[in-house]
Amino acid sequence: MKKLAFLLLLPAMALLTACGNDDEPVPAKPILIDKQDMAFLTLNAATGEFNHYCKAQCELSVDADATLATATILGAAFDPRMPHGVDFTIGDVRALSLSRSGDDCSFTLKAASASMLNPSTGEPYSGYEITDIGGHVDTARDIYTITFGVNTRGTGYKVVATSTTLRTDVGTDSYYDTGKLYYQYNLLDNLKAEIYIHNVQFSVGGASSPLLPKIHIPDLTVVPTSTGYKLIGNGIIPNNITAGGPVPMGNRFVVTNFEATLNVITGEHHITFDCMGGNHTGDAALAL
Repeated sequence: MKKLAFLLLLPAMALLTACGNDDEPVPAKPILIDKQDMAFLTLNAATGEFNHYCKAQCELSVDADATLATATILGAAFDPRMPHGVDFTIGDVRALSLSRSGDDCSFTLKAASASMLNPSTGEPYSGYEITDIGGHVDTARDIYTITFGVNTRGTGYKVVATSTTLRTDVGTDSYYDTGKLYYQYNLLDNLKAEIYIHNVQFSVGGASSPLLPKIHIPDLTVVPTSTGYKLIGNGIIPNNITAGGPVPMGNRFVVTNFEATLNVITGEHHITFDCMGGNHTGDAALAL
């Protein structure tokens, strides 16, 4: 997922000089993070079973004191009986461990409860209660995760909202500079997905391939589950992503029996597929 517009108005310490008065610091300004595409997985709070999946957008802000965050969510539905998504704001959530680096920032979210507000009027929605808010935002690594409960008219839901791009974790390294093996999944429309595998080397029959900086496996089917997503596919020709663009790798490299499980609650991840007469298997934690 391409990171959308991000505006960080730093608490500037630039000095102002006016009419010979003493220098004065510019007041701190809030952090504003523009619309992010998010995947919303909704579970039945009582049973933990999968209930609904949709895509929506989320805007985030942190106040000038860097203590309270607000999330405005656009077009989210919690149940298949909701024909249209709803716009709402979750305000006054604690912003913890906030750090800044240049034009990027990271922080966690936490609150026991909050009002579900109409973003147009600022008034609470009748019959809705938001509870157990948590999350992690890291704009440098394109990580956007928000979790919360929704109680409405006697029904409880648990919502896990993540970026539509999910990566396995490379620790404190930059995704753009690391030489580590990692997996990047893009959740697309119509319950389809694709994966980019970075820095992979295959071994088949005692022989090893050269290091492949990036290969692309398209046309995967997404199956939402009670813990996240299962991605499956068969008979797919991967692409080798080169400086000149994607190059189909041909029938010799056809991918079969592809299955990846992405647990967006615990962060567990597992991938397996067959290619060139061998099997590739990997386990790694998701960056959430």
